[in-house]
Amino acid sequence: MAKIYISSTKVDLDEERELLRDKLFGDGHQPMHSYGRSLDPVVELCLKDVRECDIYVLLLGRRYGHRPPLDNPRKLSITQLEFLEAVEHCKPLIVLEQGRPPMELSDADQGRDDDERDRKAFWREVDAKATRVPWKDNADLLELLRRNITEAEKRLLARESAGAPGLMPGIGLPHARLLSDAMLLVHLADAVDDPLAARLVTALGQRAVGWPLRLWRWNVEDGIDWRALDQELVSCRAAGVLLTSSASRFGPQAAALRRVVDFMRRQCGFVAGFVVGDEAAAMPWLASLGLDQRHRLDDWAAGSSGALTPDLAQAIRDIRLRHRDIEDPKLVGLQCVVVAMTRSEAEQLRDDPQIRASLNDEQERFLAGALAHLQAAGVDWVARYGERREDWQPFGPRDELPFPALAVLREVVDDINTQEVAPRRDQEALRGHRIRLRPYAFDPIVAEDARVLKLMPQVMARRVLVLVDELSLCHPRVRAAAADTLADPLLSVATVAPFDPPAQPVEAALRGNSVLQLGNLKTRFLQAMDPTCELNLASSARLMRWLRLSIPETLTGQAGNALADRRSSFQREVGGGR
Repeated sequence: MAKIYISSTKVDLDEERELLRDKLFGDGHQPMHSYGRSLDPVVELCLKDVRECDIYVLLLGRRYGHRPPLDNPRKLSITQLEFLEAVEHCKPLIVLEQGRPPMELSDADQGRDDDERDRKAFWREVDAKATRVPWKDNADLLELLRRNITEAEKRLLARESAGAPGLMPGIGLPHARLLSDAMLLVHLADAVDDPLAARLVTALGQRAVGWPLRLWRWNVEDGIDWRALDQELVSCRAAGVLLTSSASRFGPQAAALRRVVDFMRRQCGFVAGFVVGDEAAAMPWLASLGLDQRHRLDDWAAGSSGALTPDLAQAIRDIRLRHRDIEDPKLVGLQCVVVAMTRSEAEQLRDDPQIRASLNDEQERFLAGALAHLQAAGVDWVARYGERREDWQPFGPRDELPFPALAVLREVVDDINTQEVAPRRDQEALRGHRIRLRPYAFDPIVAEDARVLKLMPQVMARRVLVLVDELSLCHPRVRAAAADTLADPLLSVATVAPFDPPAQPVEAALRGNSVLQLGNLKTRFLQAMDPTCELNLASSARLMRWLRLSIPETLTGQAGNALADRRSSFQREVGGGR
């Protein structure tokens, strides 16, 4: 078990820290924290404990905390000093924020203006290094601790494995994007769903089934915490929703539940419903959720043991038949985004003079030239777009059938997954794994959905593959949404010209305020010559060739010299040093 350091302010979070200490001790871990020796901790002793711990847990309330008078030239709080030490020594970070803090104990309410100012600055440092996860009550705090400790231990194991020699040539190490969990189970946070969800985790995790599950405990009245949902879903191969007599709470929030189901289906390709009781089965909005399967588990729920009752056994068989991914332990996730117009936006670009008037001269010249070429060739370019942004067909239909952007990606991924002999570069990047596309919608970014926008930095940190329609960048709403997204230097990004040959050379498209002058595309393409940034692709062959080369590198999460270092390490592991 792990050495786990608990860091927090004392006056407002002493009870919660002791609760965590007792929980960790009971689970066999070795808890450590700054107030274990005295009420006035010595800085060096605390920092030594942080350096020696395996995992660092930070509890955040609304106080900045004690500033040790000795060994502290910057007059920082002991909590901030501990956090900085954990970051410097690359400890796995778990940051849990008190959702309903006692404001009467806060620095702001007690008039400590300097402490409140420094607390806000400290939180900005925390946000740059980790994701704050709020807890609602003690039960929620303990569950969040358990899940995050489990995830941190996985990262520690992967880190230790990465430093160990390979067992034999060809044996891969744990992959950073491994989809290691069979399913994320979403359930309401209440006295009915909590024990049933825990029982289902136990039942599906037993050896006879072998499905490791993760839980997302949702207080639906609080809205959707997209970052927390995404954090739980990122390692899962499928998703499920538990619906019981408590499901009446979803009634006023049925639209929110549909958004959650749609998000999970995009990521996993499959969402099952587990229904308990006639009351849940009769909910009028249930049919509109679009679940891939619904399973009644009344007999299973009526029992008290972990046995597989016939209804649960049938559900397992049906899921296995419908969604083969659920039992594939070698899948890795490839996050992707399609930046394109919808059909209605394409019609606006064609017909609305106000839209055209919003373009600058260089963008207007690009658009006018492109549309004139397409019309002269008899191409119904508006038909290349659909109701969803992913419906965009970069090069029109193929064999008289729609060939949208995600189909292009899937074809390349299928080619990689089914190759009989993998080239060395694929061996290094995939290590024997298969790829599963994990598409994220561009719509919430265009709509400036504040909650989803908070999610995107977390997603982009995994290194995302982005396909961009150059013609769509002439639409003001699409262009504005793409500008910030394409500023991320970790993206693997390709822009697609509307026809072959392109309307203008790539250098012209990057000049001044032209259509591709967005984010840092110019710097990456012309100056850094970044191979994961390709512009002005004008044919399906060139696009698919670039994807075939860039997808494996995108999955490493590395580029340039870092990839060369990874290659050297791999060759040493498998004994292929030459």
